[in-house]
Amino acid sequence: MPLQTPPPTPTIPFDPNQLIPLIGMIGGMIVAGVVLYAFFKSDLAAAIAERIRAGIHRKKRWKVLGASGSTRRSAGTPTPATSRSWSSA
Repeated sequence: MPLQTPPPTPTIPFDPNQLIPLIGMIGGMIVAGVVLYAFFKSDLAAAIAERIRAGIHRKKRWKVLGASGSTRRSAGTPTPATSRSWSSA
C-alpha cells in the first residue's frame, strides 16, 4: 500500500500582512476627516473666514512700481527732461 500525502490546506489568495497598512491608512483618513470637520465647525474657523471675507471686499489700491502716488514735484527735484548728467552744453 503506497503512502499518500494529505491534500494541501486551502490558502487565502492574498497576504494578510498587506491588510495592516491598508487598515491604518483608512483609519488615518477617517481620523483626519473628523478633525477637519471639528475644525471647520469651530469659532476659530469662523473668525478666519470672516477675516478673509473682509479682506476680499476691502478696496485697497496697491502702489505701482516706480509711482510715488502724487503728481506734484518738490522744488529741488529736476524734471526728467533736464536731468542729464552728461549734458554737452
